[in-house]
Amino acid sequence: MEILNELEKTVTRNALRFHVSHAIFCPACQTVMDVRRAVEVDFRKSDQLVHSAIRCAACYDRNQEYFNKVASERGLTVEITDGRVLYKAEPAAPRVRKPAAAEPVIGRRYVRAR
Repeated sequence: MEILNELEKTVTRNALRFHVSHAIFCPACQTVMDVRRAVEVDFRKSDQLVHSAIRCAACYDRNQEYFNKVASERGLTVEITDGRVLYKAEPAAPRVRKPAAAEPVIGRRYVRAR
């Protein structure tokens, strides 16, 4: 069962990445989409996908009640894929600063300081 859970998690992440890469910008606020801060909302009737929407986390948080209201009016179920939850266990790698060059660099040639 552990393998199936890991497989489902991987497939869900890749599907969210796919949708974010195709959207590029949030349709609501026009900010650049980031998979770690994106939310996919799927509307389903029984087992069929009726509509899918992708939003940045800020827009989803503002419109969450609206999505639920529309779904309940039309008799649909809502399935949420939240990038904030999917990527919570994987913090970003710490940035390592490169040491400053001992000599100033101009183009590809090193110039000795005088």
